[in-house]
Amino acid sequence: MAQIFLVDDEEEALAVLVDFLTDLGHNVHTAVDGEKAIELFSALQPDIVFLDLYMPKVDGVGVLQKLHEMGIHSEVVVMTGYNDTPHIRRQLEDHPISYFLEKPLDLLDIERIVNEIMARKKNMGL
Repeated sequence: MAQIFLVDDEEEALAVLVDFLTDLGHNVHTAVDGEKAIELFSALQPDIVFLDLYMPKVDGVGVLQKLHEMGIHSEVVVMTGYNDTPHIRRQLEDHPISYFLEKPLDLLDIERIVNEIMARKKNMGL
C-alpha cells in the first residue's frame, strides 16, 4: 500500500484517480493547486506524487523546486496535457522526476508506475 499525493487542478480527473487508486488499496490525498500541495507535503510525506505541471498559484516546476528546498524525496510522476513535450522536458531537467506522463492518462499506466515505484522502494528497504 502506497501513500499517494495527487496534485492537479482538474477536479474531475482527480476524482477518477482517487477512486482508482483507492480501489487498489492505496491511501490517496489531493490538492488542487501548487500552493496547497506545498502546505501539505511535510505532513503527508507521500511515497509517490502525481504532479500536474500547469496549475494556478504555483505551477508544477515551482512545486518541484520547493520540494527540493524542503528536502522531500518522494517519487514524482509529472503529468501534463500540453503538447510541447520537448520544451516541458527542458524545464524539468534540473528536477528529479521518476516518470513523465501525457494526458489523457491511462489507468493501467498509473497502476504499473505505482507498482514499479513501490517494488523499487521495497528492494531498497524503504
